[in-house]
Amino acid sequence: MKLKMNAKMYADIPAQEQIFLFVEGDCVNGRHAVAVSKSWTIGRCASAIKKLLLLDESKTVKILKEDCAVDYADTVRTHLNDMDTVRIELI
Repeated sequence: MKLKMNAKMYADIPAQEQIFLFVEGDCVNGRHAVAVSKSWTIGRCASAIKKLLLLDESKTVKILKEDCAVDYADTVRTHLNDMDTVRIELI
């Protein structure tokens, strides 16, 4: 998979701030690549993933890394690295 070509992202994220993630879970078919900003909070990242992957707007997205929930108030930079795989759950 050509990650940077196929990743879904917002156009307003500067190239030096982009971090690419693989997203998988029961609510998505397969594994999807998305790009988010390193400076965003995990909560904003979850909202962006929900919109980019066209998930159910009425549900809350929970981001898991290594089967542990990530705190929504922290920044992406503190918990996630480039090319990490995260699981999402709709609750």
